[in-house]
Amino acid sequence: MIITLLSDFGSFYPAQIKGVILSRLQAKSGNIAGKITFVDIAHDIPAQDVRAGAFALLSTARFFPPGTIHIAVVDPGVGTARRCLVVESSGQMFAGPDNGLLIPAARSLGRPVAYEISLLPGASSTFHGRDVFA
Repeated sequence: MIITLLSDFGSFYPAQIKGVILSRLQAKSGNIAGKITFVDIAHDIPAQDVRAGAFALLSTARFFPPGTIHIAVVDPGVGTARRCLVVESSGQMFAGPDNGLLIPAARSLGRPVAYEISLLPGASSTFHGRDVFA
């Protein structure tokens, strides 16, 4: 399984996202955690620059096979009432905020279908990359 990460988080916080994913998979599925390949698309997107993040994701997603999960978080609206999404397109999944970050890449692959993610109690209001999308 391939999971890509794209953010404006810099170098420190993406490790927390990877740790959460691996911990959850280890707890639920045992051996599957060892079969994850993480690909860091970029974590140096300019802070809150959704257009730059959307361009990076659009420019990269088409090179990945069906079954890839893309977690993308460039989110000036974190902590607000904006929605959290999972978008499926041509067998690839995109998880991130509903702010225009995901849709250009998803549309470039095919006909996207979007699903809203319900926030779980206890999720951070400021780190959805770790607490919601992972």
